[in-house]
Amino acid sequence: MRPVQVRNGKEFGLRTSLPLPSCGCERNIIEQALEKFMFMSMAAPIVRLAGLCVALVVVPWFSARAAENTQDKCVRLIYLVSKDREERSDFRQAIEGAIQELQKWYGEQLKGATFRLHNPIVEVVHSSQPANWFYTHPNGSNRDDWGFNNTLAEAGRLLGARYNDPHFIWVLYSDGPGNKGRGGSGVTCLPEDDLLGLIGKHPTQKHPARWVYGLGHELGHAFGLPHPADIVRDKDALMWAGFYMEHPEKAYLTESDKAILLHSPFFFNAAGGNRSSKNQDPTPINSESLRE
Repeated sequence: MRPVQVRNGKEFGLRTSLPLPSCGCERNIIEQALEKFMFMSMAAPIVRLAGLCVALVVVPWFSARAAENTQDKCVRLIYLVSKDREERSDFRQAIEGAIQELQKWYGEQLKGATFRLHNPIVEVVHSSQPANWFYTHPNGSNRDDWGFNNTLAEAGRLLGARYNDPHFIWVLYSDGPGNKGRGGSGVTCLPEDDLLGLIGKHPTQKHPARWVYGLGHELGHAFGLPHPADIVRDKDALMWAGFYMEHPEKAYLTESDKAILLHSPFFFNAAGGNRSSKNQDPTPINSESLRE
């Protein structure tokens, strides 16, 4: 028997090298098998195309998720520009320089463990509020808290900033006139006074390092650090008055401070590993959530 091209008894372009039996039932079985083979052959390019389309959608999604994950457990610095103010590059650059110096300083104090920074390091966000609103709009029973409360509320509206965020420590600078910096429960809010200080243009305290380590002090509160128990012995500690020294970079963390930070999910060693004994625990650090 010669090889033939078969489809329902007709030639159609598939060549088999096997002779077909003359029995009708066996011939039908082979014809059905050949038809199925041809269908799969024709469908293969369609399947490949569908797979490519899925890959074009899924791969970027996974890449975005991976990039998002690398931003988790880090410090986010926000420069809020009021609607009646212009963005200032010197403010932005000074904030970036300050946090990078503090990242290194904390690492030296903790023998390599330090916090990670968001990318970009400083996020410039434009507010719909005028500058005076931040520290004059009533928000809470204590007037000294209005600036903190308003700054956090505006950053919360624009970016989702909040207390005890398991993903970020929030550092919020506004250009609203004020002198009441605050820090605690995963958030630090700082006014125009601090911005002017960072660029050496504060009216009375001209040394930028005072404002860099003032940020370090408030950031410490955001990480859960309290003031020292013994303020006489530890008067030069960062978490007391060390940032007011002539050389505030010589301030230090107490042993108690170090113990808290080394249990924080926001501190990592040089290799990128979390120093907490429970690396997967996302609970923000505070004085009640220490894990020995």
